[in-house]
Amino acid sequence: MTDDGATVEVKLTAGGVLLGSVASDTGQPVPSANVTLVQAGAGGAGFGGGAVNQTNVTDAAGGFRFDHLASGRYTAEAALGSHTSAPSEVVLQAGQLPQTVALQLQLGITVQGTVSGLPATAINGTTVTRCGGRLVLPVHPRRIRRPLRV
Repeated sequence: MTDDGATVEVKLTAGGVLLGSVASDTGQPVPSANVTLVQAGAGGAGFGGGAVNQTNVTDAAGGFRFDHLASGRYTAEAALGSHTSAPSEVVLQAGQLPQTVALQLQLGITVQGTVSGLPATAINGTTVTRCGGRLVLPVHPRRIRRPLRV
């Protein structure tokens, strides 16, 4: 009840659940892998029970679980040593059954960053590739190849 006698109704929900597994490139379960879950637009603590940026470690069977998640779009990734998985997107809705995601580790590294120094029309759809020890942008007519150092 508020100071002026009005009633306020507060509904609490259990939040969403994301279940998953991490496997090697040969399909074997991977224990002790780090799994990161990031909510789209993450920037702080979320409403609905959990933080929008969470990490977990897989169990002996390669399984993991995130509980009390707010509705929204999430990206899950796994890593163990120099092995990483491709990001996997999942959308959680209120009252939905637990969602599942399977992540597969591959040897290599994932490079994340922002392409800059090009006109906005050229950045959209730009692919960055690795060439030796450098990352390079593709050569476009009237553009200079610019290496990106990692």
